[in-house]
Amino acid sequence: MMKFSNAMEVFKLLNKSNCRKCNEKTCLAFASKVYLGQKPLDQCPDLPFDVLEKYRKKQGEKSFKKTADRYSGLFEDLIDIFNGEKTENYYQSDISMVLHGV
Repeated sequence: MMKFSNAMEVFKLLNKSNCRKCNEKTCLAFASKVYLGQKPLDQCPDLPFDVLEKYRKKQGEKSFKKTADRYSGLFEDLIDIFNGEKTENYYQSDISMVLHGV
């Protein structure tokens, strides 16, 4: 789940229509739940795809870096798991480069 500095950071991304499609009464209530980690950002159906992708990628890179920093043999083990063979490309992220041996 994405980490934000405060609820207003999330709120600024939303269209502020209070449409209730996310099952919250207001966009601000939804933003608060996202900030607190109780709802994912992608539960807002009106959020533009490019905004959602930007925050997914940002968070994914941070999470992967933390994992790689803690587990020094990660890349070697991933190569062993996939027998050094290339896999089909299903992802648009840094991990796909590791899995594809790029």
